[in-house]
Amino acid sequence: MENIDGMFSSDGILAGLGIGAVVLIGLALLVIHVLICLVPFFMARKRGRSGLLWFIISLIIGWFWTVIILLIVGDTAEKKLSDIQMMSSNYQKE
Repeated sequence: MENIDGMFSSDGILAGLGIGAVVLIGLALLVIHVLICLVPFFMARKRGRSGLLWFIISLIIGWFWTVIILLIVGDTAEKKLSDIQMMSSNYQKE
């Protein structure tokens, strides 16, 4: 019989879970990471940038740093121009 100290050590916990549970937890964490990396994807598309490219970048360097970089670089020139044109057309309608 295993003593109590061995059960609560990190080796004991992983050994007690079994390989299936460890793989399942790993897959769950991977799915959560991919879902969180969708935040930069939508941020980039909103700013007129390639969502897929920024999604891949967030998978590589992490979603937090990708969000920071997107906030720094801001909108593309085309997106800014489009926003200005839309605002001016709304102003002329009033």
